[in-house]
Amino acid sequence: MEKERTKRMPVEVNPLFVHPKERRLSLDGRWEFQLDPGDEGLEQGWHRSSSLEGEVQVPGCWQGQGHGHDG
Repeated sequence: MEKERTKRMPVEVNPLFVHPKERRLSLDGRWEFQLDPGDEGLEQGWHRSSSLEGEVQVPGCWQGQGHGHDG
């Protein structure tokens, strides 16, 4: 007796539910990026500068884009 095959349909995992009146702003794109392991960026005013060392693609994982490795 042969088992009946069931066609598997793709499923959406963790769908995004948005209320019709909810406003959203997309942050997708390339962003300037720099790690701050010494916790000095705020004191040195990095947030007022536009010359950070690297870039990351958002959405995305910064570690997967080559940041955070000790070389």
